[in-house]
Amino acid sequence: MIWFLAKKVDIELNNQVDESVLGIFIGRLFFWLGVLAFTFIVIGGIKYILAAGNPDKITSAKKTINYSIIGLIIASLSYVIISLVTGAFG
Repeated sequence: MIWFLAKKVDIELNNQVDESVLGIFIGRLFFWLGVLAFTFIVIGGIKYILAAGNPDKITSAKKTINYSIIGLIIASLSYVIISLVTGAFG
């Protein structure tokens, strides 16, 4: 199916298949990274609620939330860097 879409894009955009297919892939990749980070934030919140005052479980829940936010920030920055680089050379 992707091959068919690439051929359609190739006809419409004068051989710019690589950029458009790569752009679609990167967009979908960062979408799923966002979904994954949001899921881990929710999991960390549930762990925090279920900790019941246990300091070890609270620490684990806070680490889960912190690491997922850090991952989301890194993914966002890498998207910005990729956009800048492709904008400069494309």
